[in-house]
Amino acid sequence: MLKIVAILLSSDTSFLRDCSPCHQPRKSEKQPSNQEIPGPKTTPALPPPVKFPPLGLLVKSGSQVPIAEAHCLIFVRENLPSLPAPDVCGWCSDDNQNFIYMELLDGPTLEQCWSDLDEDGKIDICQQLWEMVKS
Repeated sequence: MLKIVAILLSSDTSFLRDCSPCHQPRKSEKQPSNQEIPGPKTTPALPPPVKFPPLGLLVKSGSQVPIAEAHCLIFVRENLPSLPAPDVCGWCSDDNQNFIYMELLDGPTLEQCWSDLDEDGKIDICQQLWEMVKS
């Protein structure tokens, strides 16, 4: 279980949890080239998230990754418990690049599955999401 630490390191850096035994990946680990990671096409400003399965950690990074995304994930986890959302360990900014450290949730993303769903499946998912957020 993650221990709450709530350390504010600076105005653009915050780690909310002691992610032990997680370590903060080095900058070279956080930004592999797009050729190294299979997945959807990306722009240089928005590399794909980097997964660290042994640590249960996912790092989103890039100049277009808003720190507000971390705040939204925290809000969703605290206020919409029926909606699955990763636990945010923290975030930081370095050289105009933002980094969000979060729990790695296992399984395919909705984006990966969407094209394989028929119309009824897509409508069912939309209805489930509506039920989760309508309150």
